[in-house]
Amino acid sequence: MDLDLPRTFGAVVTRLRRGDVELVPKGHTVLELGDRVRVLTERDQIEAMTRFFGDS
Repeated sequence: MDLDLPRTFGAVVTRLRRGDVELVPKGHTVLELGDRVRVLTERDQIEAMTRFFGDS
């Protein structure tokens, strides 16, 4: 929620992978080092999202 991705990038985190567990993130979910996120956004925002989150 604090990242405000819908307003900033027009994006929504749809899934979170933490280790071997897949989670559906909620507004109160806190990202941890090593988490992988699946993001839904417009095609022209993909590069900005990659820079924001990093790309493994």
